[in-house]
Amino acid sequence: MLEAAAIIGCPIDPDVLQRVAGSAAADVEDALASGMLLDHGRTLTFRHELAREAILSAIPASRRVTLFRRVLQVLETIAGVPRDLARLAHYAEAAGNQAAVLRYAPAAARRAARFQAHREEADQYARALRFAASLPPVQRAELLEAWSYACYLTAQIEQALTAREAALQIWNTLGDARKEGENRCHLANLLWAQARIVDDEREAEAAVTLMEQFPAGPELAMAYGTLARLRGATRDAAAAIFMGERAIALAERAGSTETLIDALITVGEARLALGEIDGGQQQVEASMRLAIDAGLDGLTARAHQSGPRVCRVRPVARGDTASRTRHWVLHRPRSRPPPLPHDGLARSLSSQTGQLGRRTKSGELGAECA
Repeated sequence: MLEAAAIIGCPIDPDVLQRVAGSAAADVEDALASGMLLDHGRTLTFRHELAREAILSAIPASRRVTLFRRVLQVLETIAGVPRDLARLAHYAEAAGNQAAVLRYAPAAARRAARFQAHREEADQYARALRFAASLPPVQRAELLEAWSYACYLTAQIEQALTAREAALQIWNTLGDARKEGENRCHLANLLWAQARIVDDEREAEAAVTLMEQFPAGPELAMAYGTLARLRGATRDAAAAIFMGERAIALAERAGSTETLIDALITVGEARLALGEIDGGQQQVEASMRLAIDAGLDGLTARAHQSGPRVCRVRPVARGDTASRTRHWVLHRPRSRPPPLPHDGLARSLSSQTGQLGRRTKSGELGAECA
């Protein structure tokens, strides 16, 4: 019975434990009386996690697999027990049940993403991919794309690149030029995060070439926006504005909110770089409002990252921008897409706020990121 409890892990549902172990209630009472298990009302736990780990490590491998299969079977059939998708995925992997892993791990990843638990999301997609070799190519490519993006959000850039390149290879083999172009855009962003300027522009230009074969739509808008951002990053502001405005026009027509916001930020930053202060400021602030309203945290972070640039070019007149950005940095979660250096942004804003004479707020922000 203790072996079954160790396999289930904490917290332990007493009903599930009895079904897995085939034990009577008296056996559970004996474990409680011995002090190995503790009663928390509706659930049980081991008194010490080390005791659970010792029991677990002593179970022969073949029996361990059998018990994991039994736990999974019980949890899939028992009524009235809320389904913990992450635990089910764990049991499925330990049981070697491919179908169950592919059923639960992607679902657990999507749930984690809804709560911005992107590290858990990435881990669950990685788990699914360990069992995805026999999936149809399209499904495998979609899992690779999802894993790549989750890795990007958690600064696991090497893994993100590996996954994105694998997905790109599948779409290329299938002859799906639209998906190939989309993945080249994402690949360009990842290469930019590694400061591989020549490689990222090559991928972005290839994406534009692919997308221009088709009627203008959201895919071409994304490709233009990606190339515009990279041109801006290499300080070719005029080219960034030219490509960015094409992306904005297409994104507005196609209703592509994310691409629109991204391109607005790019063009706004490029205008600021050229000294077009008012026009650049307006576009950056418009993108900021749109990103917040749409709940797009990564783009919100990128828009706010432009705040220090605005403050540098017009520090007194644009103090409101520093204050809004300061508030967002202090009150938003720290899980943000790279390469958006959250702490570096906070320190920069602390300096800018101090220059504006708001010493109290500057000190508060500096303390937050210390």
